[in-house]
Amino acid sequence: LKARNIAGVADVSLGRQFVFAGVGNGLLDGGVAKGTVWDRKIGITVYGGYNVVQSRTLDFKRNLADNSLNGGQVTYMPNDDGIVGLSYMKRTRTPDPITTLRADSLFNPYLVVIALSPNEEEYASVDARYNFIERVNVYARSDYDVNMTRLSRAELSARVAIFPALSATAEYLFREPRVAYNSIFSVFKANSTQEVEAGVEYEVSPLLRTYARFADVVYKISGSVNDNSGRVTVGGSYDFVNFSYTQNFGYAGDLNGVSIQAVYPMMERTLTPNFGLGFASYQLSDS
Repeated sequence: LKARNIAGVADVSLGRQFVFAGVGNGLLDGGVAKGTVWDRKIGITVYGGYNVVQSRTLDFKRNLADNSLNGGQVTYMPNDDGIVGLSYMKRTRTPDPITTLRADSLFNPYLVVIALSPNEEEYASVDARYNFIERVNVYARSDYDVNMTRLSRAELSARVAIFPALSATAEYLFREPRVAYNSIFSVFKANSTQEVEAGVEYEVSPLLRTYARFADVVYKISGSVNDNSGRVTVGGSYDFVNFSYTQNFGYAGDLNGVSIQAVYPMMERTLTPNFGLGFASYQLSDS
């Protein structure tokens, strides 16, 4: 169910829906409210409901506190060239109970039902985008893991239009592994990665666009010990078809992959066939 333009400022929707609001994203059974104030310079998004994982049914018997996705985002757009956003997300999910056999004091087996505690994720984020003189587009983002009390992600990217048909891109990305706070995987030591990528984009014609990118990924092994992996990507798009070739090499193994995707809207976009094909070969090491 959806109601639009309530009091001229807000939209409200109820039901199963995807949420994309800064650091918060996912599928929920619940409600989403979006609105703008102050001459549409400030945007507000609030959402909440049941967190949905591999389900095609509505199950309201679950404890909402242990199976929920809640959060919101506030954006400020001082002018048409820039926007700043603050967002928050909290997600909980209780895994299904599992059954297993245990032995009593006489070594007779008996069935035990193990109820697992909810997995929790809680993040806060700030991001900003600005366009300088219609030629330089800069984007920055930082995510903070509230439960782990650490920086989860930091990103800085830029796109510069050198000529009308030629642009250069650059990106820096820092990431910690994203693991639920009380998940069993949180007890294992997990190290961060840092990635630097540079590329060029060239518009051969209005229908044909091409690009090439090179990235260096630094893996923190332990202490001050690091290792590197490289990635080369070339590709482009022609009309409604996208194609790419990727090669990875170094610490993360050797990978060669090609892909092609096509999306062709028909019948005034009421029918949109999609086609995709991919092939990759991967080898972790020479052995």
